[in-house]
Amino acid sequence: MKLKNLLLVLTILSFITGCYSPLKGKIVDAETGKPIEGAVAMAEWTRTKGFGNTYTVSAKVSEAVSDKEGNFELDGCYSLFVDKPSLTIYKNGYVAWNSEYIFPDWKKRDGFEWKSELVTRMEKFAISYSYTDHQIFIYSSIMDNLGLDDKKIFISRYYEYEISKVIVERDINERKKLQR
Repeated sequence: MKLKNLLLVLTILSFITGCYSPLKGKIVDAETGKPIEGAVAMAEWTRTKGFGNTYTVSAKVSEAVSDKEGNFELDGCYSLFVDKPSLTIYKNGYVAWNSEYIFPDWKKRDGFEWKSELVTRMEKFAISYSYTDHQIFIYSSIMDNLGLDDKKIFISRYYEYEISKVIVERDINERKKLQR
């Protein structure tokens, strides 16, 4: 009887902690409210390891591309041993959206909840922003916990568009330094 009670408690705990159902969401332009097609949404769950000096490893990655209505759906993760997921959304011409931090000032984002019918408002990339700083922001989202083999869509879309802009910006900055 004690074994049955223990199994019941463990089953209930598995549904309360560390379990994240699939996420359905919509990505829209922050200014116009219109849907954004072709944005990549990526969620990553990690596991904390070690004693004292802890570190994290990637446990699961889920990616999706938004449709013409801005809708996307990410798989969930059902495990007792995962940390809260990090969600990052990228689309060329927009500021990357992250569930933990806000670009460009790296303020901690408060109030993010993993729940369906999430509406994410993406801000257009302003000319006053630095592509290099944006690269660091995105890079921290995709590289912090590794799992790179599972981030193929996000990485290919990002590098397809952004790296050339970073190289141009760095070249311009280097030329300005030389002219001084």
